[in-house]
Amino acid sequence: MAEGYNGAFTGPQIDEAIGQVRGKNLPADGVKFSDGQSLQAKLDNQELGGGAEYCVKTFSAADWVQGSGERTITIPAATHGMAGAVLQHQFFSQRNGSYVTDSWAAKESYATLEASGDIVLHCAATTSYDGRAVLTALKG
Repeated sequence: MAEGYNGAFTGPQIDEAIGQVRGKNLPADGVKFSDGQSLQAKLDNQELGGGAEYCVKTFSAADWVQGSGERTITIPAATHGMAGAVLQHQFFSQRNGSYVTDSWAAKESYATLEASGDIVLHCAATTSYDGRAVLTALKG
């Protein structure tokens, strides 16, 4: 324990302890929980709540399937491997060999998470495009 410990930490003692670690870049294996496990071990064992997983899906115009007023691409749960319940997405269309977000196609595309765990990419237009989707599943 800290020198002068009398059963309760005083404000100055707490300030001193915080000052000793403030601004230091502590490695994850150097931060310990009360059970003795390091932060890195808990991260590796997926014992901490929250976090996110991501998947990048590159597709071509030929991958889109025409539906009623839109085109879709289905990514099976077994393929994307993400378990989070909240889905975020960012679409890019390919233009002159680069991926861009400022095209009509990227702006009119979105993703949904089905009850089966499959992810469906949607393009609101009836035209297909080459591109990429970055999908992030947030864990609860």
